[in-house]
Amino acid sequence: LGPAGANAAITLRDTGCGIAEEDLERVMLPFVQVAGSLSRNFGGSGLGLTIARDLCALHGGSLKVISAIGRGTTIEILLPVTAAV
Repeated sequence: LGPAGANAAITLRDTGCGIAEEDLERVMLPFVQVAGSLSRNFGGSGLGLTIARDLCALHGGSLKVISAIGRGTTIEILLPVTAAV
């Protein structure tokens, strides 16, 4: 990590199907899944990104989703570094 006052950056990338630009805001809402049909291949409740974003915010950080159809998704997390107690 860095000195107190700096940010720790965490980047997660996948090479999945990606998320369309018009759906990026929606996927941050609770219980929303872009592939919402009953025949989708993946389970889940649609809470993961919402909870992760809210936890980041509680710690003074942020979570950003960058994605494009056919190119995968990148999640960027920034968390502030505090001095050890």
